[in-house]
Amino acid sequence: MLMVVRHADAGNKRSWTGPDRQRPLSATGRRQADGLVVRLEDYPVERILSSPTLRCLDTVRPLARDRFLEVEPVAALGVDGGPDQLLAMFWDRGLRNAVLCTHGETIGRLVARLITSPGTAA
Repeated sequence: MLMVVRHADAGNKRSWTGPDRQRPLSATGRRQADGLVVRLEDYPVERILSSPTLRCLDTVRPLARDRFLEVEPVAALGVDGGPDQLLAMFWDRGLRNAVLCTHGETIGRLVARLITSPGTAA
């Protein structure tokens, strides 16, 4: 089982003046990140992979602490991650019981690719 998670709230990107990779979670986002621990308490989590952006890493850090796991930054989960890399990760049978934290646009590309590539599951 793979659980794909969009990063928690990071406020309005237009009001952030620093590098986008360093945009932090808002106060609401920090509460959402803490809530992820409760939301996933009944699910097995063996690995946590994340986009290398601060907002994604901070979204899954409370879960990682709770499960005594490390967060593994993966460039393919970044905003610029290619759909082929994402699809390969999605179908990787060695990747199980994992949480993948990424961005809304990245999830959109993954879903679009899954819809247009139905034969890839075989």
